[in-house]
Amino acid sequence: MAKQLRQIISPLSAYITTRFQRALRWPGAKDNKLPAHLQIAFMRGESLLRERFFSYLEGRHMDDAETQLFFWRQLRENPELLTAVSQQSGLHDALKRQADAGWLSHTEIEMQHYTAYCCLLWDLKVQKEQQLLVIATDRLFAHFSSSLFPSERKQSDPEQLKREIRKRLAQQWNIRPEIKESFHTTDDAVTFTLLARLPAHHPVELIVLQGKRLKPTRLKACQDLLRDLEAGLFKSDMPEMRTPKKSSATDPF
Repeated sequence: MAKQLRQIISPLSAYITTRFQRALRWPGAKDNKLPAHLQIAFMRGESLLRERFFSYLEGRHMDDAETQLFFWRQLRENPELLTAVSQQSGLHDALKRQADAGWLSHTEIEMQHYTAYCCLLWDLKVQKEQQLLVIATDRLFAHFSSSLFPSERKQSDPEQLKREIRKRLAQQWNIRPEIKESFHTTDDAVTFTLLARLPAHHPVELIVLQGKRLKPTRLKACQDLLRDLEAGLFKSDMPEMRTPKKSSATDPF
């Protein structure tokens, strides 16, 4: 993980050193605010961050609102990653050379790093540094996602995914279920279903997914369900017990 982060920080650091080697001083703003140039760069950079972050999630088929909000909150409420990038790349030092001293003294350090990061994104866009922009966004988001949920890395085996699903459900139910599959195909579509089974219990439908071909639909169903379990977005009550059949009374002689 540290090596992957260095591969992100190193090219950004080289750019920052060259781009901001001079101590550019903008006129200070009143009321301990950022200079106007940096305020605009921050607002437009934050907008760019949001746009690229949600586009990245949608590109990984995380397109439901609850999942997107969960990942965004994790990124914002756990500032360690953006702080590390800002600090280790020299970005924060570059911001301090340009920002008003009053703003620095009245702004929490995590917000300073976040502001610096957003300003960098906008600068990369203005300077048409597309490759660096991809590193600062998509590559960083991939690192963030894999560090948040390590089991998502390179999981392309449905059987392995199903084993992880069993473990997660066992944590909810205190008993490990069997994971069963069913599917129905037509000429141009397939409907794939994952079910959980426990002895003496009714089966529980976990996910139903439609697609064009069975193999990718099966894989995506397993990936989506595991992701929701790991994110705490899938909650299921214990399956209902089967009602035992009453034995018929024996007629007396």
